[in-house]
Amino acid sequence: MSLILTPVINTKDIIAKIGTIKKKMEAGLERGLIEGGKLIHNESKRFVPVLTGALRGSARVSKTGSGFTTDVVVSYGSENEEKTGVDNKKAIYAVYVHQDMEKAHGARFNRKWAYEIANAHTPAQRKYYFNRKGEEQAKFLERPAREQKDAVLNIIAKEVKK
Repeated sequence: MSLILTPVINTKDIIAKIGTIKKKMEAGLERGLIEGGKLIHNESKRFVPVLTGALRGSARVSKTGSGFTTDVVVSYGSENEEKTGVDNKKAIYAVYVHQDMEKAHGARFNRKWAYEIANAHTPAQRKYYFNRKGEEQAKFLERPAREQKDAVLNIIAKEVKK
C-alpha cells in the first residue's frame, strides 16, 4: 500500500515557503558579511600605522554581488576618488606598509627613535618624530581578520537566523 501526499499536502505552498526562507537567508548572509566587514574595519584601525592619517583615512568596506554571491572587502589605499569622495592618493603605499615587516611601527618605532622623539622641537621634526600608538604594526588588516574570525562567523550566523 502506498500513500500519495500531493493531494493531502499542497506542495506549491511548501515550495513558496522554501523560496521565502532562501531569500531571508540570502539577505541575512549579506547583512552578516557587511557587519563582519565593519567589525574588521574598526578593529584594524587600532593597528594601522599613522604618520599623516592618510592611510587610516583611506579605510573602507565595499560590497559586490548580493545574496549568496556577496563579496565584502575591507581595504586600505587608493581608490577612484569619484567612488569615495575622499582623496586617497597619499595612501597608495598601503600594501607596502602592510607587508613590510622590517619597518618600525608603534612601540618599536618609539624605542628606535626615542632620542629623536625626545628632541623634536621644530614643527618639521615633530611632524615625523612623535610617539606612535604601541599597537601600530604591519599586517594591520591580517591580524584583526584572524582574531575576529569567530566573532564574524557569529555575526553572520545571527543575521542568517533572523
